[in-house]
Parts: sequence; C-alpha cells; structure tokens
Amino acid sequence: MKAAPKGFGFLDVDISKNELLQSYFKLFDKMIPWKQIFRKYKLEFERCRIKTSTVQNRKISLKDAKLLEDGSLELNGQRIYSLR
Repeated sequence: MKAAPKGFGFLDVDISKNELLQSYFKLFDKMIPWKQIFRKYKLEFERCRIKTSTVQNRKISLKDAKLLEDGSLELNGQRIYSLR
C-alpha cells in the first residue's frame, strides 16, 4: 500500500492489504461483549438509584427509573437516552 491521493502522504510501513485486514479483525476478538459491559452498567445503575439527575433542566429522582436493554431509562412513561 504505497499510494495516496494527490496532495496526501502515506506511511512507509510495508504491509499487505491482507495482513492489515487480519490484524484489524483480530482486534474484534479482544473486544468485551456488550452483555458483560451492560452487566457492569446495571450494577452501577442500582448503586446510583438513590441519587437524582438532571433531565431537561429539571432534577429528577432515579428511584422509580427502569433500566432498559439498550441502556436508556424509562421514567414516568418517558424514555431517557441522555443518561447512558
């Protein structure tokens, strides 16, 4: 890969496209699964339930909030994405 569009430079690393792609896809094998991340997030959410937060410039209690699978909260029939 020793070409670049006009006006741009390139790295002088000698690597084939296949090698580059293989090393890139290996990074995905090392990623933490969403299920594991969400489990930790859920534990943290339960610890913070007694606190208040600011939503649309209003202080609200998280006491009755429900944590949804996508990480958003449901509170008083409203879905809140901004606290993820």
